[in-house]
Amino acid sequence: MDPPAAASPRRETADPSSAANARREPPDRSAAASPRREPADPSSAADAPAVVALASALGEDPLFASRTLRAFVRDGGLASIPARERKKRIVLRWLLDACFVEDRAYTEPEVNALLAPRHADVAALRRYLVDSGWLTRAGGEYRRPAR
Repeated sequence: MDPPAAASPRRETADPSSAANARREPPDRSAAASPRREPADPSSAADAPAVVALASALGEDPLFASRTLRAFVRDGGLASIPARERKKRIVLRWLLDACFVEDRAYTEPEVNALLAPRHADVAALRRYLVDSGWLTRAGGEYRRPAR
């Protein structure tokens, strides 16, 4: 029997039409390629005075406040809770003005019911509002402090 012939190393030739070698087209970044996003509720033209009032109450730039709210508020609710304190303060103030308009005592179930349509984590929002001083808690009742 003859010894097996040594296999010669086979060289793969690149097929220019193969998917691995195909050139990827850069994404089209023109205005026509991406649909324009509608502004979120707090930054719409109708609510511009409210955003300016909110920003001035906090001593913030109205443009920064508008951009922050546009980034975190979707369809009247919070898409997420900001991690940065400066942005969180703006979002919490917006939440306070949107949910707690009356100057009265709120029970914890009332606070939860008011916050639930805005975000699922009502406990975190409640805690952030109290820790930041936007709400006070005494004897199981929550209140907007006089400012």
